[in-house]
Amino acid sequence: MSKKLRDKSVAHKMLEQYRTVLVRKIALEGLEDSDIFQKEIHNCDKYLSTVDATVDALRVSSDITDNRRYQVLYYTFLTPKSPSDVAEILENISEKHEPMTNRTYQRLKKQAIETIDGQMTHIRE
Repeated sequence: MSKKLRDKSVAHKMLEQYRTVLVRKIALEGLEDSDIFQKEIHNCDKYLSTVDATVDALRVSSDITDNRRYQVLYYTFLTPKSPSDVAEILENISEKHEPMTNRTYQRLKKQAIETIDGQMTHIRE
C-alpha cells in the first residue's frame, strides 16, 4: 500500500470513528432528522477533506521544508503505531530521512499545524 493511501486510511478511520460517535449521540438525543445533525456531518466531511488536502500538499511539495513538515506530521500523528515520545519520532525520521534535532522537530511541527489551521480558518469563515 502506498504511503498516500495508508495516510488517507488513517485519516478516514478517524472520521469514521468521529461520525459513529456523533451519530450515536444525536440518535440518543432524538435529533436524527435535525439540521444540526446534517450540519455536523457536513462540517466533519469538509474538515477532513481540508486536512487531507493540506497534508497531501505538504507530502508532494517540491519544497524541502514542506516535505520535512510532512515527515513531522506523519511520524507524530499518522503512523499506525503511535510513538511514545519525541525521541522515538526523531529516531523514526532518522531511519528513513535526514536526521532532525529536537529543536527543528518542534519548529516544523508548529509550522505544520499552523499550515493546517490556516486552511481550516478558511472553512470557518
